[in-house]
Amino acid sequence: MRTCYYELLEVDRTASGEEIKKAYRRKALEWHPDKNHHRVEEATKRFALIQEAYDVLSDPHERDWYDGHRDAILREDDDIYEPDVYDESSSRWGFRTSVQGTRTEDLMRFFTKACYQGFDDGKTGFYSVYRKLFEKLAEEEEDAYSHDRGEDADDFHSYPSFGDSTTPIDPNDSKDGNPIKNFYTSWLNFSTQKSFKWFDKYKLSE
Repeated sequence: MRTCYYELLEVDRTASGEEIKKAYRRKALEWHPDKNHHRVEEATKRFALIQEAYDVLSDPHERDWYDGHRDAILREDDDIYEPDVYDESSSRWGFRTSVQGTRTEDLMRFFTKACYQGFDDGKTGFYSVYRKLFEKLAEEEEDAYSHDRGEDADDFHSYPSFGDSTTPIDPNDSKDGNPIKNFYTSWLNFSTQKSFKWFDKYKLSE
């Protein structure tokens, strides 16, 4: 279970920016690995969490988002990390008329450091959270390609994986060339296959 950022710094949720800064300095000093030779591994993890908590709570926008989603984050709700693939409410006439999938408000949850915890491959780690997000987006695009565009799914250009903590940075270390470059090149040239028919106010055939 995740630990509340306010509890990590031992401050109230109404604490001022200055109080948060002072608490961070105090806790960082207490848990710095150099001062905890008898528990280096534990201290290193704790120190990283304290830094993470301060990074979020010291930024007004990050803190506001965290406060609004704190309970769900502490429960580790799946919907914080994985946007819904389909929104059946987009069907106006008894069937799904187009692929809506991830909404803007879903994506905004991933523009904050509070949506992940640590840079590892755990369920809530940086790599897992963003890999699952891009996998969802890619799945939606493939479905839209065949459903909205009426194209053969076998002809769909698949998107490279976001990777994980073991993805090599040096292209010489990968049999797939340069996986990081491939990922960014593909998504920087992204153009959706979705028709956005769910925004239609009327059924034009009527």
